[in-house]
Amino acid sequence: PKYARLKKVKPSLHPKDEFTAETGCLQSPEDFNKYKKYAGCILCGSCVSECNKNALNQDDFLDPFAFVKAEKLVADSRSKSPEEHLKAVIEAGLWRCFNCQECTAKCPKGLDPAGAIEKLKAETFKHHLDDNVGARHAKAIYDDIQTSGTLDESKLNIKSEGYLMSSLRLPMALRLMNVGKMDPLAKHPVNPDIKTIDAIVKAAESADKEAA
Repeated sequence: PKYARLKKVKPSLHPKDEFTAETGCLQSPEDFNKYKKYAGCILCGSCVSECNKNALNQDDFLDPFAFVKAEKLVADSRSKSPEEHLKAVIEAGLWRCFNCQECTAKCPKGLDPAGAIEKLKAETFKHHLDDNVGARHAKAIYDDIQTSGTLDESKLNIKSEGYLMSSLRLPMALRLMNVGKMDPLAKHPVNPDIKTIDAIVKAAESADKEAA
């Protein structure tokens, strides 16, 4: 079962057309360093046994080591089609990760599977593969923090799932309004420390660019 699930991320490197059997696939040390640690995965399964999402339901989420393999392929500069692996992991539940960090804490090789999952999420945006609930939810949170410094939870679900799917939650919304926990007419306040928050966001963006 382990290898059958691993196959879902299409775990083979398809080299760019510029590479041939005669010339090989030359790569700079800098490009190699971007993914070399993920090559150390020994498929021991420690990350799987500690994964809270897998414990809840394995049907809609792959084993963490499968995401590690996918990130290794996506980060490889020799790859002809990183989108192939990204589409596969999105379909395999990339955005359903609980981000509990248990897989990273228990990995005997220190590979940081949770970090690999976060990198895959970032890559989906770079390759414009962000038309799904998980990506829209992440972007909605980012936009709220950037513009007001706090989450506008009354609109978060609409931004994530769209009006049609959100309408199915109308009964819950009405109950929240009835007990005073939700006011659709209320204006979302701007955090008084928005300048500080904005500076933190920009610093995080700069750090992310430098790391890339």
